[in-house]
Formats: sequence, structure tokens, C-alpha cells
Amino acid sequence: MCKYFLNEKEKCIVRSKDGEIMRPSCIDDVILYHAYLGADSKEAQHLLKDIFHGEKVISKMVETLSKIPH
Repeated sequence: MCKYFLNEKEKCIVRSKDGEIMRPSCIDDVILYHAYLGADSKEAQHLLKDIFHGEKVISKMVETLSKIPH
């Protein structure tokens, strides 16, 4: 099974299958959200996988939250 790892020092996501590296522009937000989910949780793994495959997770989160009436 392919896993994804967050390298905070290098500010990137690494895919275990082939060592490919991705450096998303929102990496600081990803690091915080990943920690919030729990680094070893299934949710955190799903987050990294989605981001690695081009999903705009942080952008979607901000968009959704901006629609909540204040």
C-alpha cells in the first residue's frame, strides 16, 4: 500500500511508492491541519493523499467556512 509522509523540515509531502516529492503552496496550512487530525490517523493519511493528487483541500475548507453566516 502506498503511503504519504509529511516532511516538515523540507516542507513537502513524499509518496512512499516511488519517493516522489510534492511541495504544495499551502504547506504551512497542511502541516497545521495534519497535526490537528493526528499525524498517524487515517484522516491525516487521506489528507496527504488528496493533496498529492491535486485536491485543493485547504482552498475548499476556506471556501466552505466563508459561506457560514456570521
